[in-house]
This record gives sequence, structure tokens and C-alpha cells, in this order.
Amino acid sequence: MASSASEIVDLTDTEHIEVRLSGFGGQGILLAGYILGQALTVYSHRAVVMAQSYGPESRGGASQVELIISSGEISYPRVEHPNVVVALSQQAYASYGATRPDEALLIVDTDLVTVDETLEGPRPVVAAPITRWAEEKLGKRITANIVMLGFLCGLTGLVEPGALERAVVQSAPKGSAELNTRALRIGLEQASSYRGERQGGS
Repeated sequence: MASSASEIVDLTDTEHIEVRLSGFGGQGILLAGYILGQALTVYSHRAVVMAQSYGPESRGGASQVELIISSGEISYPRVEHPNVVVALSQQAYASYGATRPDEALLIVDTDLVTVDETLEGPRPVVAAPITRWAEEKLGKRITANIVMLGFLCGLTGLVEPGALERAVVQSAPKGSAELNTRALRIGLEQASSYRGERQGGS
């Protein structure tokens, strides 16, 4: 894994958070957003507004979901200043990652996205082999969206792991709860390892 940031963006106890998850059709981006929303609303009692968009192609087209998370009332239902952006495709990086606010954390899949090193400069970026983890550790590339959720939340403290796991079990497609729970835990473990490496190197 690699990072260009001096610190990870910590969203624990942040009252207002804006998140954008993006990639291409077939990666399960919309399901990941729904699970995250469930974890935050049903199991963490936060207010959440979610919006989604996708291209005309069911697989391979652009796909993104944005969530606004708040401890109080949400006055405007669209993401304007994301705290964190996840990009799992080159197109998603160009559309959402490269144009994000300078202070926003960017998480990309190293095997699917090449970031513009000049543009990123000191901006916080974490590049990790998310899809590869899903393939090598579970043998299921399709679980990369849940691995990503675990990694995202483990890095940022966006939601408690227990709440996220309950949402995965509740929302996963029939018969896939155990597999997706394992995927979530892999993402959380990788985030913990990453944090440990950063602290050890500081």
C-alpha cells in the first residue's frame, strides 16, 4: 500500500460527513453505499441522505453513490464537499477523485487506478490492492466492494465495525452473508495493518 498523506483523515465523531463511492457497473458500488447507509442509520442512529447514479450500461458503465451523514438535520441532499472519495476505476478517479477538495481523503485501487502524482501533491491519498485482496484471500473478485467498505471504515472511523457487520449480514444477497462478512473483516484487518505501519513509521 502507498500513501501521499502525512495523516489519515479521521472521521470519528465528526458531526457532518460527505462520502462518495465510485467505480463502474458490476463492482457493487450501489450495494456498498446501501450497506453503509444501513449501518449508519439503523445501527448507528445517524441521519443519512443517499443519492446514486450510473451509466446506461449495466456492467462497465460509470457508477457512483454519495452519502451525506449527520448528527442532526440535513438541509441539502447532495454532496458538495466530500470528506472522502473512493475511486475503483480510472474514470471514477478522473470524474470524482481528481476534482475533490484538497483536504478530502482519496482511496483508490492500485490495480485499477493510476493517480496523477503532480496533481495529488500533498493531498491525502491511500492506494491499496482492494480487488486483489478479494481475489487472493477469498477467491471472489465480486466481494471487493465489501472489502472496500471494511477498509474505508477501518481507516476513517466512519462507522463502528459492529454496526457495519450487522448491516452486511442484513443486506447481503441471500446465501452470501458469511462470505461478505469475511470480506468485511479482511478490509478492516488491512486498514488496521495500514494504520500500524503508518504509526510505526512515524
